[in-house]
Amino acid sequence: MVANFDWLKLCPLRTLQPRGLNVGYSGAMRRWAARAHLRTIAISMKIVPMDRSPLIHRQGWRGAAMGTLVALAAIVAAVLSGGAGHGSYVAARALFPFSMLLTLLERSIGPIEIGVGLAQFPLYGTLIGSAIATNNYRAVGVAAAAHLAAGLACFSGILSAFA
Repeated sequence: MVANFDWLKLCPLRTLQPRGLNVGYSGAMRRWAARAHLRTIAISMKIVPMDRSPLIHRQGWRGAAMGTLVALAAIVAAVLSGGAGHGSYVAARALFPFSMLLTLLERSIGPIEIGVGLAQFPLYGTLIGSAIATNNYRAVGVAAAAHLAAGLACFSGILSAFA
C-alpha cells in the first residue's frame, strides 16, 4: 500500500488537476451532481459518470410500480382467456410467453411459472424506467426481442397442452 496516497483525489465531488491539486466544485455544479444521483470524477473539468446502475434511478422504481399495475391487468386477461381450463390461453401465451414455455417442463402451470409471470412485467417496467433515466434503450430492445421470440415459439405449436 502506498503511504502517501491521497483519498481526496477519488472523492466524487472533486476535480483532479494535472498537478494533483484538489479544487472543489462550485455550489451550482455540486447541486447538479447531487440531483443527478451520479458518482462522478471530474477530470480536466469533464464530468464522467461512474455509476450507471439501472436500479439506482427513481424512474426504475417508478417503472417497476407501473409494471406491477400492468401485470395485474395482464393476469386478469390471461385468466379470463384460459376460462378455468376450457379456454384458448391466447392471452396467456401472448402476454406471458416465458411462463408458458416453462410449462413444457411440468406440463401444467405451477408455482415456478406463476413466479416468472408475476416478475415479468415489473422487470419490464424497471428496464423501461431505467432506460428513460439513462437514455440507453439497449436492454429494452433485448427484452422486447426476447419476448417476441418466446411469443412466436408459444404460437408455433409446441404447446399442444395449451392450444
